[in-house]
Amino acid sequence: SVERESCSFRLASICPTMVIGPMLQPKPNMTMLSLRNWFQDGRPGGQCPNDSMSFVDVRDCAAQHIRAAEDESARGRYMSLARSIHWNELDVLMKEIYPMMPASKPCEGTPCRPTRFDKSRQDSLEVEVRDVEEILRGGKDELVSKGLLR
Repeated sequence: SVERESCSFRLASICPTMVIGPMLQPKPNMTMLSLRNWFQDGRPGGQCPNDSMSFVDVRDCAAQHIRAAEDESARGRYMSLARSIHWNELDVLMKEIYPMMPASKPCEGTPCRPTRFDKSRQDSLEVEVRDVEEILRGGKDELVSKGLLR
């Protein structure tokens, strides 16, 4: 189109979910503090919400940004996540990773289906993302190494 021919730039936007992983900054960001608080205190009120959460490792998200910048065909928005996981399942997984975490009661009622994402555009960037367990385990290890979690 005429608009595309006269446009001198290309925009590719990476839209991450909750970003977890190694921190380069001297103080923790809110995301890592939230993760620390969940490990330390469990869910607020001691019960899982009937909802889901999605995660991505910071290194995978960075690799997606680089790939989108380098790939001339990359345009538009790209999600950045491993997968969405219901809080009932997430609470069990986090307790396995950090046994001192207080367990929370499952949500009330029938658990909703975790948010589903069409990851075909994300996958087109050809960046392999870590799975949720590896992301959370790495986040816990990072918090411990920085003295933010016992």
